[in-house]
Amino acid sequence: MKDELIRKIHRLIFDKRGVNVIISSVMLCSAVIAMGFVVFAYTQHQAVEANVRYADNTNENIATIQEKLAFEYIHNNSSSNELTVFLINCGKSDDVVLVRAYLSKGSWAQSFEDMELKFLNGTITQSLDVLEEGVFQFSIDLEEDASYSIRILTARGRNFVTTFVA
Repeated sequence: MKDELIRKIHRLIFDKRGVNVIISSVMLCSAVIAMGFVVFAYTQHQAVEANVRYADNTNENIATIQEKLAFEYIHNNSSSNELTVFLINCGKSDDVVLVRAYLSKGSWAQSFEDMELKFLNGTITQSLDVLEEGVFQFSIDLEEDASYSIRILTARGRNFVTTFVA
């Protein structure tokens, strides 16, 4: 019995077959846990980026909704063929950039892209902030006492329309 006990203890200490299974199980568990942390970090990063993009889009949409231009005065100088348009940014959104203007009468329409927006003191500007006034001009020959429509398109995609008599 003593010899058999010594043999069992000897086999337990010096037999390495069970150790390989334990080491491989520990390594496999470690790899799975490490991959879990990598997947968690990746999804966390994607969630943060999605929240930032959502917040930026929401803020841009709010700025677009709060954008408001009002036509203060439109003057047609028939002797010099100049149409002068006075605007004011009466909304709650800064940096209103004018992209294009459309002038129309019935089925006739003309587009103007290269507008030189100026402050009332003559300084050239790219945009209008809240409560700033601006002016731009077109060189165009308009028919006297005819009704025209002018539409302004901003960089955020808003349209502002008014009619006037030349």
